[in-house]
Amino acid sequence: MQLQFDFEDRPDALLTCDEIYGKADEELLRRLGEDRRLEKKSIGVHGKALGEYFSMWANTSPEGGVIVVGIRNDATIEGCSRAGQDRVNQIEKAGATYCPDAQVAVKQVQVHRDHDGKLDFVLVFRVKYHSSKVVRTVDGRAFIRRGDSKMELGSPDEIRQ
Repeated sequence: MQLQFDFEDRPDALLTCDEIYGKADEELLRRLGEDRRLEKKSIGVHGKALGEYFSMWANTSPEGGVIVVGIRNDATIEGCSRAGQDRVNQIEKAGATYCPDAQVAVKQVQVHRDHDGKLDFVLVFRVKYHSSKVVRTVDGRAFIRRGDSKMELGSPDEIRQ
């Protein structure tokens, strides 16, 4: 007799960044807190600041990370629709604008806003780890993730330790 294991219900803490991005829905995003894989940002985040997070994830081994825009640090889901399409477009292009060497994918995920329960969406970014180079922002800065914090790197040697 062969044993069968159902890994579909494994703990959230064991999900990879690709699994978080692929399975992202309102329920999962509400359950997950910020950690070594995930960062949440308000819709008010500046594109330049997002560029720093793209650099951070691109420099964080082994797999980079996920950024969700439209959820505040206190876990309140505010959504993105009220910011307007121009603002959403700016945020979606932030990787190419502020950290062009980062490999960034983005998608919209349907959610309900906490303050009124209305249907909205958040932006979920998947940033891949870049194993062959230090990924810098357009102003030459490089970042890395340590636990649940973004840290600026002083030298390229720091990044690959």
